[in-house]
Amino acid sequence: MKEQVYQDEEVIKTFFSPNGGLSITAQCPNSDDVVVEFKLCVKDYRIPVITLHCHPMKDKGRMKDVYNVTSDEMKHTLVDCGKNGAIQKMFFEDTGQVATTRVIFTCVLVEVKDDLPAGV
Repeated sequence: MKEQVYQDEEVIKTFFSPNGGLSITAQCPNSDDVVVEFKLCVKDYRIPVITLHCHPMKDKGRMKDVYNVTSDEMKHTLVDCGKNGAIQKMFFEDTGQVATTRVIFTCVLVEVKDDLPAGV
Protein backbone atom coordinates (compact mmCIF):
# COMPACT_ATOMS: atom_id res chain seq x y z
CA MET A 1 0.00 0.00 0.00
CA LYS A 2 1.33 3.43 -0.88
CA GLU A 3 1.51 6.26 1.59
CA GLN A 4 -0.71 9.34 1.36
CA VAL A 5 1.50 12.18 0.13
CA TYR A 6 -1.05 14.98 0.36
CA GLN A 7 -2.59 16.72 3.38
CA ASP A 8 -6.21 16.22 4.48
CA GLU A 9 -6.91 19.95 3.98
CA GLU A 10 -9.12 20.37 0.91
CA VAL A 11 -10.00 23.28 -1.36
CA ILE A 12 -12.89 22.76 -3.77
CA LYS A 13 -12.89 24.96 -6.88
CA THR A 14 -15.47 25.04 -9.66
CA PHE A 15 -14.64 26.34 -13.14
CA PHE A 16 -17.00 27.32 -15.95
CA SER A 17 -16.24 27.35 -19.65
CA PRO A 18 -16.24 30.86 -21.13
CA ASN A 19 -17.61 29.57 -24.45
CA GLY A 20 -20.31 27.01 -23.69
CA GLY A 21 -17.94 24.08 -23.28
CA LEU A 22 -15.77 24.45 -26.39
CA SER A 23 -12.79 24.86 -24.06
CA ILE A 24 -12.19 24.97 -20.32
CA THR A 25 -9.17 25.22 -18.04
CA ALA A 26 -9.17 24.19 -14.38
CA GLN A 27 -6.28 24.22 -11.93
CA CYS A 28 -5.56 24.06 -8.23
CA PRO A 29 -4.92 27.43 -6.57
CA ASN A 30 -1.37 26.75 -5.31
CA SER A 31 1.75 25.30 -6.95
CA ASP A 32 2.05 22.60 -4.26
CA ASP A 33 -1.57 21.41 -4.63
CA VAL A 34 -2.63 18.25 -6.44
CA VAL A 35 -6.04 17.16 -7.70
CA VAL A 36 -7.30 14.29 -5.57
CA GLU A 37 -10.76 14.14 -7.12
CA PHE A 38 -12.51 15.88 -9.99
CA LYS A 39 -15.98 15.96 -11.47
CA LEU A 40 -16.98 17.26 -14.85
CA CYS A 41 -20.21 17.82 -16.70
CA VAL A 42 -20.45 16.60 -20.29
CA LYS A 43 -23.23 18.07 -22.42
CA ASP A 44 -23.46 17.57 -26.18
CA TYR A 45 -19.83 16.36 -26.26
CA ARG A 46 -18.68 19.55 -24.51
CA ILE A 47 -17.49 20.27 -20.97
CA PRO A 48 -19.12 23.39 -19.51
CA VAL A 49 -18.18 22.81 -15.83
CA ILE A 50 -15.36 21.17 -13.85
CA THR A 51 -15.04 20.86 -10.07
CA LEU A 52 -11.62 20.09 -8.58
CA HIS A 53 -10.84 18.81 -5.09
CA CYS A 54 -7.31 20.08 -4.39
CA HIS A 55 -5.02 19.11 -1.51
CA PRO A 56 -1.59 20.52 -0.66
CA MET A 57 1.35 18.13 -0.65
CA LYS A 58 2.69 17.10 2.76
CA ASP A 59 6.28 17.61 1.58
CA LYS A 60 6.96 19.90 -1.40
CA GLY A 61 10.40 18.28 -1.74
CA ARG A 62 8.72 15.15 -3.09
CA MET A 63 7.48 17.04 -6.15
CA LYS A 64 10.18 16.03 -8.61
CA ASP A 65 9.09 17.20 -12.06
CA VAL A 66 6.23 19.10 -13.72
CA TYR A 67 5.20 18.02 -17.23
CA ASN A 68 2.28 18.10 -19.66
CA VAL A 69 0.56 15.07 -21.16
CA THR A 70 -1.95 15.24 -23.99
CA SER A 71 -4.55 13.04 -25.61
CA ASP A 72 -3.08 13.81 -29.06
CA GLU A 73 -0.91 10.67 -29.22
CA MET A 74 -3.84 8.35 -28.46
CA LYS A 75 -6.26 9.98 -30.93
CA HIS A 76 -8.07 11.68 -28.02
CA THR A 77 -9.05 8.43 -26.31
CA LEU A 78 -6.61 8.42 -23.36
CA VAL A 79 -4.50 10.78 -21.27
CA ASP A 80 -2.49 9.60 -18.27
CA CYS A 81 -0.01 11.23 -15.87
CA GLY A 82 1.69 7.86 -15.42
CA LYS A 83 2.80 6.00 -12.33
CA ASN A 84 3.23 8.34 -9.34
CA GLY A 85 1.98 11.28 -11.37
CA ALA A 86 -0.61 13.69 -9.97
CA ILE A 87 -2.74 16.22 -11.84
CA GLN A 88 -2.32 19.93 -11.08
CA LYS A 89 -4.14 21.47 -14.04
CA MET A 90 -6.44 20.28 -16.81
CA PHE A 91 -7.49 21.73 -20.15
CA PHE A 92 -10.23 20.44 -22.44
CA GLU A 93 -10.81 21.72 -25.98
CA ASP A 94 -13.14 20.80 -28.83
CA THR A 95 -10.97 19.48 -31.69
CA GLY A 96 -13.39 20.52 -34.41
CA GLN A 97 -13.82 16.85 -35.29
CA VAL A 98 -17.07 15.04 -34.62
CA ALA A 99 -17.54 14.39 -30.88
CA THR A 100 -13.82 14.63 -30.06
CA THR A 101 -12.22 16.52 -27.18
CA ARG A 102 -8.51 17.26 -26.77
CA VAL A 103 -7.24 16.89 -23.20
CA ILE A 104 -4.05 18.28 -21.66
CA PHE A 105 -3.06 17.56 -18.06
CA THR A 106 -0.28 19.38 -16.26
CA CYS A 107 1.15 16.68 -14.02
CA VAL A 108 3.69 16.54 -11.24
CA LEU A 109 5.87 13.50 -10.65
CA VAL A 110 5.67 12.65 -6.94
CA GLU A 111 8.19 10.57 -5.01
CA VAL A 112 6.06 7.93 -3.26
CA LYS A 113 7.32 5.30 -0.88
CA ASP A 114 5.76 1.87 -0.93
CA ASP A 115 4.80 0.71 2.56
CA LEU A 116 4.70 -2.97 1.60
CA PRO A 117 7.75 -5.09 2.42
CA ALA A 118 9.87 -6.24 -0.52
CA GLY A 119 8.63 -9.39 -2.24
CA VAL A 120 4.99 -9.02 -1.18
